[in-house]
Amino acid sequence: METSKKRFSVVQLVQMSLLAALSYILMIFPTIPMFAFFKLDFGDIPILIGTMIFGPAGGILIAVIKSILYWITGGASIASLIGILASLTASIVILLSIELGQGWFKHRSRSLNIIGTVTIETISLVVVLSILNWLVITPLYANLIGFKIPNMAKYILIQVIPFNLIKGIVIGGIFMLVQGRLAKWINVHKK
Repeated sequence: METSKKRFSVVQLVQMSLLAALSYILMIFPTIPMFAFFKLDFGDIPILIGTMIFGPAGGILIAVIKSILYWITGGASIASLIGILASLTASIVILLSIELGQGWFKHRSRSLNIIGTVTIETISLVVVLSILNWLVITPLYANLIGFKIPNMAKYILIQVIPFNLIKGIVIGGIFMLVQGRLAKWINVHKK
């Protein structure tokens, strides 16, 4: 399948829905004890696999379906919507930066491809989510629940940046290893 197509077939939409369901299931479990309200979302792995098969538009669609499922089943509230939109944004940043990194490092050694792509993905995730947490996500959430953050810069440095560094390295690293193992399968399903 060409990734530049604007419409997906019914079969492709079903495949994307299955990847979204798997992504949703993986999203439910993991947390890092140190960062109680941040979730290390392994649901990004099926989204990234879908991106390799269906292109960035397909990956974004899978991420949106996963987010809607999570919001509906987790209690559709404004507070949860803020977190889900932050997670959706992170998923989109991850898939677009990995797509970009793989384009840049396509003709390099496997090791350089992995290191370069994960580095681009991690830096992108840290920068975008730090800015969004500073300007939008955290102020909205804090205002909604009536919580004051006395020092936003300290919060970003101690909570947001380390979490997104960990998330970027772990998710990017796992995906690059999984992608290597699934490369033939992904190429078959692209056609």
